[in-house]
Amino acid sequence: ALAAATEPSARTEASKSEALRLFQEGTEALKKPDMAEARARLSESLALYPHAATAFNLAVALRGLGEIATALEQLEALRGGKLGPLPAAQASEVDALIAELEPDVALLELTLRDAPEARVRMDGAPAETLRRGIPLLLRANPGTRRLDVLAAGYPPQSITATVAKRQTVALDVRLGDPVVEIATGPRTPAVADEPRSLWSRPWFWVAVGTVVIAGAAAGWFFTRPPERETDPVFGLTQTHTLR
Repeated sequence: ALAAATEPSARTEASKSEALRLFQEGTEALKKPDMAEARARLSESLALYPHAATAFNLAVALRGLGEIATALEQLEALRGGKLGPLPAAQASEVDALIAELEPDVALLELTLRDAPEARVRMDGAPAETLRRGIPLLLRANPGTRRLDVLAAGYPPQSITATVAKRQTVALDVRLGDPVVEIATGPRTPAVADEPRSLWSRPWFWVAVGTVVIAGAAAGWFFTRPPERETDPVFGLTQTHTLR
């Protein structure tokens, strides 16, 4: 009985230790910056042990890769308390980053024209309900997106649509017939993006004793005294705002 009781506990502790290792590696990758590596490591860590620091750092990596819609989804879950309540200062930082990213997100506007109702799934994400004549807005990462549409009594249809940052693409969907692209265009005037550092607003929650910033790097990395919180895996956690 004792062995049966301790075995799950041992597995849990091993998962937490692995989550911490992946968190450290992902945070180090952010500082290089190697956003693809950071995304991979932080995603693994978050799956093993949900933690607000990991979720925020993952959103920073997604932003750096241009995956704005996915970064917003991560931030909104964090702000909504999915990983527990945030201190006021941290919640304010999340709100500011959400406000910064929202204007940049790409949108697909789908309007079903024949079937009464359909289910639409974008890039394998959970399905949304599409109702005849009622536009459905889907936030999308820039690039070519795949939409799979299913409705009772109609043949399934797969749609590909290419959308850019700050652009809305409107699609008329008639099941069994070709999809008609009825409007595309930027929601704001087309202007060149100003160069912007990935670090202009985001900050890190870094576990004390797990990420060491040596020498001159510490001078620019830390800009204000940290707020502190205690976590059973990541220990005493510090919140920093980058320049």
